[in-house]
Amino acid sequence: MRSPAAAPGAQSGTALDAQSASPELAEEPSGADLATVNSADYQAIVNAYTNKKGEISYELLNKALIQAARSNPYVSELVARSATEAEIRDHVVKANFEAVTGNRSFSQAEVNAILELLDAVSPRSVLRDFNEELRRMLANAR
Repeated sequence: MRSPAAAPGAQSGTALDAQSASPELAEEPSGADLATVNSADYQAIVNAYTNKKGEISYELLNKALIQAARSNPYVSELVARSATEAEIRDHVVKANFEAVTGNRSFSQAEVNAILELLDAVSPRSVLRDFNEELRRMLANAR
């Protein structure tokens, strides 16, 4: 499975490294995975976070999510009322994906499916940096 962010005909070193490191990527993708990867929403998200080399950049994604979390007044409210890390993460990621795609009707299941596919290509958790920032925000609020 090549990273969908890779330019046609180009090999993505990140995707190839993940492929060799993760045996489950050698399995045939499910119909749901194919439908997600082929969706305009998924392509818009991948395109938004593709670097100049044509590779999906988890650093760009995490930076955008961290910036959104820091600047969103609703996130400040969630932090102040001690919402869980998962609640805040779900809100920020969903809002970000809606903004990038223009699709205001994303379900949490659709957001999770996209994250799982992005995570499958990543050698580490796709949202690791963002999760660490959320933990810091929550710890500082206490």
